[in-house]
Amino acid sequence: MKIKLLVVACCFLMGIKSFAQVNTFYVKPHVIDTAYVAAQDSHYVALSSSVISNNLLLVFIDGSGSNTKDYTFFPKLAASLGYHVVSIAYPNSPTVGSLCDASSDSLCFDNVRQEICYGTPVSNNVSVDTLNSINTRLVKLLQYLTTTYPANGWGQFLSGNNVVWSNIVTSGHSQGSGHAMYFGKTQAVHRVIMFSGVDDYSIHFNKSAHWLFNPSITPIGSIYSFLHLQDDVETYPHEFKNVQALGLLSNGDDSTSVDNKSTPYNNSHCLYTNITPPHSTIPSAYHDATVVDYFTPVNGTQLLYNPVWTYMLTALNPTSINQIETSFNSTKVYPNPATDEIFILFDKQPINKLFATNLLGQSIVNESDIINQSNNLFKINVKNIPAGVYFINNGNSFSKFIKQ
Repeated sequence: MKIKLLVVACCFLMGIKSFAQVNTFYVKPHVIDTAYVAAQDSHYVALSSSVISNNLLLVFIDGSGSNTKDYTFFPKLAASLGYHVVSIAYPNSPTVGSLCDASSDSLCFDNVRQEICYGTPVSNNVSVDTLNSINTRLVKLLQYLTTTYPANGWGQFLSGNNVVWSNIVTSGHSQGSGHAMYFGKTQAVHRVIMFSGVDDYSIHFNKSAHWLFNPSITPIGSIYSFLHLQDDVETYPHEFKNVQALGLLSNGDDSTSVDNKSTPYNNSHCLYTNITPPHSTIPSAYHDATVVDYFTPVNGTQLLYNPVWTYMLTALNPTSINQIETSFNSTKVYPNPATDEIFILFDKQPINKLFATNLLGQSIVNESDIINQSNNLFKINVKNIPAGVYFINNGNSFSKFIKQ
């Protein structure tokens, strides 16, 4: 979900370092096919004229209530790395959460995703025909680009009227991250990159959406997620459970903070940040900070998340995701998420003392709640602390756990 901005600060956008030789333009769906309503958002297209193509297409899918113009930094970066890039304009309101969070239909999320992505008439909550589905809009855009710009290689991503999914990277923000992952579940795509999502968590059932548990045709090692610890739309603990449901943490919690770290971020596929975004008083700022232009943190003229985005776009030979953060790579924290107590096991060195803190660095348990079981095993009583995200710190390094 995204709150659409009416005004974008020109001075802010002009201050960002440009992506050299990336050509961008917009295409109205109505120009491609007059069956589309004329007054609609435009598809966004980006392609570099100065780098060798990697023969991959990035398909970016935006969040609820947003426009493709709200997301240009990430697509331009992808184009500068050799990607062909399209950002698809599609019916993105209302939010999927508003339709399904409280629904007693256990397949609500499944059916809404299916209908928006493919136009299959399976949902009672949305009405998206085949023409207006993301899949058809993508096919028609690629056909238009192939015909209009025959020398630019767009045709390699089509086989007749079908997308060549093996050459596609699906990516999206918020609602769009769910659609990107849904395509990854149902097609063998090259890679999935999710920002602030997937958000499909049922409040009614207190459980991740049914479809997240389904087997994924795209290998788990080709799926990446980037979340914000202070997400103000869908809570991080819910998003963490969704990541678990997808199977990204089946071999252990390898989720890794990107703050003050450098690529390759422990080769993690589950990345997170806790950086305060610009314009943080605007609703959804933290949710949008992972990829929306206006809320992307900057340092001078540098986009702070450029290295993170580059890693997710270019990481080679996706590894099995069974690592803990490097600083705690010999440590196990379990169960995670936790309800009453957690155990912290150090495989190598004995540890004398631990601290448990919240996001602000404040201690959240008494010393009496931290029990030294042995030289390298601790138990901490977390029963009385509020649900949320917390850190275990031994003075030199830290790891993360979730209280539910």
